[in-house]
Amino acid sequence: MFHIFRQRKTITMPVLLQKLNKGRPVVGDVRERSEYEAGHLKGVRNVPLKELNQLSLANDTPVYVLCQSGKRSKQAYKTLEKKGMIVLDVEGGMNTYKGRVVK
Repeated sequence: MFHIFRQRKTITMPVLLQKLNKGRPVVGDVRERSEYEAGHLKGVRNVPLKELNQLSLANDTPVYVLCQSGKRSKQAYKTLEKKGMIVLDVEGGMNTYKGRVVK
C-alpha cells in the first residue's frame, strides 16, 4: 500500500567496482547496444532498457543496473522491482567512471 514511499536502493561506482573485482555480480547496463559497444565495464551485461522485460533471474539474486547518467537505470530499477527482484541502482552511471572501458 505504501510502496510509493520506499526509497530506491543505490550503490556508488567505487563500491560496484569493488564487487566486480571480488566476484561476478549480475550487472545490467541498460544503455542502447551502440553505447555499450562504445565502452563498458568488464563483466557487465548489456540489457537495453527496451529489452529489460526479457531478463529472467532468481528473485533472490541482486541485480545492479547502470546507464550513462542514471535516468534510464531509475526506470530499469522500477521495472525490475515490480518483478520482485532485488535491485540496486548505480548512482550517476557511467558518467562517474573515469577508468578504462572494454570495447
